[in-house]
Amino acid sequence: TNWDSACSTIAASSGKWYFEMKFLALYNSLRRAAIGLVDARDQTLLATNEFGYIVTGAVGDCVGYNGNGSNNVKKNDSAQYSGTNWNVNDIICMAADLDNGAVYFRVNDSAWENSGNPESGASKTGAVTITVGEDSGFGGTAYGNPTDWQFNYGAPSFSISSGNADANGHGNFEYAVPSGYFSLCT
Repeated sequence: TNWDSACSTIAASSGKWYFEMKFLALYNSLRRAAIGLVDARDQTLLATNEFGYIVTGAVGDCVGYNGNGSNNVKKNDSAQYSGTNWNVNDIICMAADLDNGAVYFRVNDSAWENSGNPESGASKTGAVTITVGEDSGFGGTAYGNPTDWQFNYGAPSFSISSGNADANGHGNFEYAVPSGYFSLCT
């Protein structure tokens, strides 16, 4: 009955990264989950909170896209824009441009939210802006049982039908990886 978050075991301070989250289950008919990034120094503080909100004692940026409601894309407690509400089995995609300080979201293979363009570089078209140079961890939040999701950083834990790799041939994603973005791997 609480917010609980989990982050990737790999953080990054530069580069362009892509991953997907499959949303599997509702909580009392609500989409009580989020996908996002957090300054790695704040990961343990975020453990019992939600991506997109400031946690007491936090020092860096926290961005999240919650699948429920309006103004559901947030950065440090501040609404950025209203994204599409998710449905069970939707795959939510995130592209994080840590070089230019920009985060983009989309649901399934639809257009990027907020007319975003992950390939826009320094202009950050439609992005949630973040501080450049922070080490960011990537992950998600869930509230209540049976809220459930699965992440794909390049080795899917859920079955996919298409199979898309990044430009280096790494990863196996349901949807096409934006040009210049890569799977989170060593």
